[in-house]
Amino acid sequence: MGTFVKNTILTIQWVQCIIVSVREREIPKIPKKMNGEIEMENRQYFRPTVNEVYTSIIGLQYRCLSADGFDAELMNTESKWILKVTGCQIDDDGKIHWDSSERKLYTTEDFVLKSVMMETNNSWSYAFDTDGQFDINLSDILTFLIHRVGKYTKYYASDLFISWQNVDDIVHTLPDEDTKDYKIMFGIRESGVDFDNMITNNVNGNSLDKGLAVYTGGIYMMEIHIEKYESYWERPKMFVKFGEATLKET
Repeated sequence: MGTFVKNTILTIQWVQCIIVSVREREIPKIPKKMNGEIEMENRQYFRPTVNEVYTSIIGLQYRCLSADGFDAELMNTESKWILKVTGCQIDDDGKIHWDSSERKLYTTEDFVLKSVMMETNNSWSYAFDTDGQFDINLSDILTFLIHRVGKYTKYYASDLFISWQNVDDIVHTLPDEDTKDYKIMFGIRESGVDFDNMITNNVNGNSLDKGLAVYTGGIYMMEIHIEKYESYWERPKMFVKFGEATLKET
């Protein structure tokens, strides 16, 4: 057999070995585009429909609150937790999947006044002491909270006055900003009075319904707005609204 023939046979055998070796490797499937969407295994990326309820692979149900392309905000219909998810996918059985998710954590900004029960306002004054304070009467609000705590709180009722100290600090402080807004919350439960971060921590640490249910005496909020005027003759003014608090509608 000639040298050329031998070299040709060796080359063919070498190529065959490479082909077999490549075939034996596990080559990942490349996603294919289908109707503008991407097919991946038995599921494809899709844009969820707002207010539609979808079931996950473990049987949990999620209602779509908003969608932007393949990203969405989904709310668990049982716990009311809200997930910010990226890369929504749906499989052949109609089950929803996603690439990644992050749970929304509630803050005081997610709470609003359900109704205004009391409202008052007044200006900054130096009549009380040299440092000055807002000459505003909040006794009706405090009286209401005291009665509410007396009815529903069995232990640590004095927590109310710890929470009220935040209000007192605001009344005695003139902010540097031209306008300033505050939200002060009071969560009344059997074993004390929670405020602001304590309420949101409780809500974020449980299902939404369970986190709110402990406040048998209700959750109340003061919305405080302070406005400073450019005119020398107009003194800074504080506006206060008080009422029952609720989470923004989702």
